[in-house]
Amino acid sequence: MGKKIVFTLLTLIFSIATANANLLNDGINAYHKKDYSAAAKDFKIMCGKSNAYGCYNLGVLYEFGQGVEQNYSKAAKLYKKACDTGAVSACYNLGVLYHFGKGVKQNYNKAFKLYKQSCNGSVLVGCYNMGLLYQSGKGVKQNYNKAARLFESACNGGIAAGCNNLGVLYNAGKGVRKNKGMAYSYWKKAVKKGDLNAKHNLYVLCKKTPDVCQP
Repeated sequence: MGKKIVFTLLTLIFSIATANANLLNDGINAYHKKDYSAAAKDFKIMCGKSNAYGCYNLGVLYEFGQGVEQNYSKAAKLYKKACDTGAVSACYNLGVLYHFGKGVKQNYNKAFKLYKQSCNGSVLVGCYNMGLLYQSGKGVKQNYNKAARLFESACNGGIAAGCNNLGVLYNAGKGVRKNKGMAYSYWKKAVKKGDLNAKHNLYVLCKKTPDVCQP
């Protein structure tokens, strides 16, 4: 059990102190108080002023139907506007919509490019999802070695699924030299982070090759 997509980033983004920051942060405070309508109003104003984070946050509300009627198409347009003006988390979320064909026509290659853009901006789940596409060969030529490197980056950054999938590649010898000891190590790391797929993989590994799991 290895492949698992990481879904949309729901975390809203605060702004550093600027003349317009207070309104954006007021919107986030309203969001945390579950006053989604007030949050949407503030984010719309900020997005109208071409504030990337205002557009990103408003896109999250449209994607999940919080304070506004759920609309994936509007979410995609807002994420694009935010992505084009520097909000790399928006690039990632737009990539997820292209990955699943929500609000846009499904396009794995566009998803890959957007994940890459977010990964280059240190959004580690973007690196992880790039790895998934390299692993499956969707939207990009299949390359297990590149998948392994991306999963390693994600794992080192705290993404449990990255640790799990890297363990899968070590167990199968795809993109890396086959090494059940390394598989055990990465699955154990993923289990500590709460990954249930890794828990299953570790159980199967230790049942079939118990010597690998000895302390």
